[in-house]
Amino acid sequence: MNKQNQSNKSEQNISDIRINKKMRLWNKYKNYIIAVAGIIAVIFLVVVVFKGCGKSGSDESAKVTDPNEIVETTKDSSDQSTQSESEQSKAVTQSTTQAATGNKIYTTTRVLAKEDFTSSSFYDNSVFLGDFIVSGIEYYGFLGKNKVVADTNLTTDKALNNIDQLVSSAPQKVFIMLGVNDLNYGVRSVDTIAANYATLIAQIKGKLPSAKIYILSVLPITQSFEAKANVFIRKGNLDQLNSKLKELIPTSGVSYLELGTQFQNSTGYLNESATSNGLNISSDYYGYLLNTIADMLK
Repeated sequence: MNKQNQSNKSEQNISDIRINKKMRLWNKYKNYIIAVAGIIAVIFLVVVVFKGCGKSGSDESAKVTDPNEIVETTKDSSDQSTQSESEQSKAVTQSTTQAATGNKIYTTTRVLAKEDFTSSSFYDNSVFLGDFIVSGIEYYGFLGKNKVVADTNLTTDKALNNIDQLVSSAPQKVFIMLGVNDLNYGVRSVDTIAANYATLIAQIKGKLPSAKIYILSVLPITQSFEAKANVFIRKGNLDQLNSKLKELIPTSGVSYLELGTQFQNSTGYLNESATSNGLNISSDYYGYLLNTIADMLK
């Protein structure tokens, strides 16, 4: 029994020694262990937060790119300030460009007369877009086909289909004369025609941003032509259309050339000597028309 007790006591002493040794080790290294555990905990929290933010950002991105969902977004004051400065800069640039390339109304004191065409070199890198008056420029041989995009029945809306043809010549100057055919429908208002003009100009400028665009005033008709039963064109709506076209100038970045008054007689109708049918101008007066345009812009 004594031997058994001694054996148990010995084992107990050994166990106590081991425990004491572990405690000494713990006491020695516990501060390091606690510090490392704290660092691990912080790292774990950072990882969790980072993943949460990443998921939120991913969700927002998915919402923005979803074509079936409208997302309202807000910007802080710094973003709004940047946007405002950008918009102001853009506005200044547009204003400067328009001042350089358009926003002018040109008139002339040149008297209507039969003239030889002496200004052909001025129309290098130019294209005319228009109806029956413009068609005559090519028909009578004043300018080649590559400088004239026209149809005797062309209207302001149909002209949209001719923009690519116009652009293919890469003109630096574009001259437009349209509107009389629109009026002759009898159902189109002057406001509608002017709106079509604005659309046409915008699309041309979109494809030819550096080109100078000039609106040519529609020319008058004779009083006898106006009196025809099947004609809806009137001196009054021609005058109104020219006034509306002038109103486009301040915001469109194009210029307006007042030519109609030079073709009028004392009553405001087309001079009978300049036409054979009361609507078109005679070939003898195309030299004057083209020379006058060139003179106005020199």
